[in-house]
Amino acid sequence: MVLFDREKLKLVVSDFHLGRGPYLPDGRRNYLEDFVSDRQFCEFLEHYHKGRHKGAEVELIINGDFFDHLQVDPDEYEPTYVNERVALARTNAIMDEHPEVFEALKDFCSAPRHSITFIIGNHDIGLFFPVVRKRVEEYLGEGARVLTEPSYCVDGLCVEHGNAWTIENWIDYKKPLIESERGEMIVDLPWGSLFQVHYLNKVKRERPYISRVYPFKH
Repeated sequence: MVLFDREKLKLVVSDFHLGRGPYLPDGRRNYLEDFVSDRQFCEFLEHYHKGRHKGAEVELIINGDFFDHLQVDPDEYEPTYVNERVALARTNAIMDEHPEVFEALKDFCSAPRHSITFIIGNHDIGLFFPVVRKRVEEYLGEGARVLTEPSYCVDGLCVEHGNAWTIENWIDYKKPLIESERGEMIVDLPWGSLFQVHYLNKVKRERPYISRVYPFKH
């Protein structure tokens, strides 16, 4: 979605679900990777960075689930135990395996009057850790920021991720982290995320298309 106001633009995208790339380190196909449009997204960014909108005030609003912290490594031992170390490792893996996307975002963010705002969704919950947000913001540059509120309102526009409206994916944005039995902070995953990890990710091994069937009940 693109909203125009002469020389002020708001670009809103969501649910890219970037994983660790189409192939695992051992060469196997990564059936958990959902994003295959790296080149097209880079071209989209270039259009608003170097095209006829060059010089305009452009804000890219990434409305949740850009990183998919729930679908990174199909062989992970404790996939639902997301502490700071795990969240950072998953984020680094995603960034490493989609270099074109993150270089394009960095290039976009470096342009005058350009900025990027991330909203956290129910799949990129690792961004609630300050060290993970810092990693993303420092890599992309001064114009990038990751919000920890459920909605973002600016210039008469309000944007929020859809998980705020479904009880199974609802996140307590005021207290997204809880202390584990091991005495460290972990993400308090909603029931929908547990269903994703313990059921859907396993089904995807044989039926990788299942998450693309809509309505889901079919």
